[in-house]
Amino acid sequence: MHRLIEEYHENKKETDTLHKVTGAILMNYIANHYNEEIKHTTLYKQNLKNKINAATKELTKVEKQLFDKVFELDDAEISDKLSSNLITFLDVMIKGRNFPEFTKLQEIVVAYTLDPKAITGISDKILKKNME
Repeated sequence: MHRLIEEYHENKKETDTLHKVTGAILMNYIANHYNEEIKHTTLYKQNLKNKINAATKELTKVEKQLFDKVFELDDAEISDKLSSNLITFLDVMIKGRNFPEFTKLQEIVVAYTLDPKAITGISDKILKKNME
């Protein structure tokens, strides 16, 4: 029985670590996206340019290390599939949108956690209307 409890805690720690690493990968993905967006503004010069380039380099390095960590922890590669799905979702959320629109989408997600039935009803109505 003691061995089963140890295995449970070991697996839980590994799963928790995997979730944290996956979250960090996704946040780095978002940060890289917005850092790339800044490059297309008039603000992207001198000091900011140097800092963004350095940050992008570091974020890319960390992201690679984190991906390697995911593969160490996740034999079934479930996290890789989840990360891929989440990155596709994030692409829909951030690409072609400005930051206030991205923030509004975050608010909609928070609203869903508060009242899933209401938000689902609204989204179903909108989707049905636009699919006709």
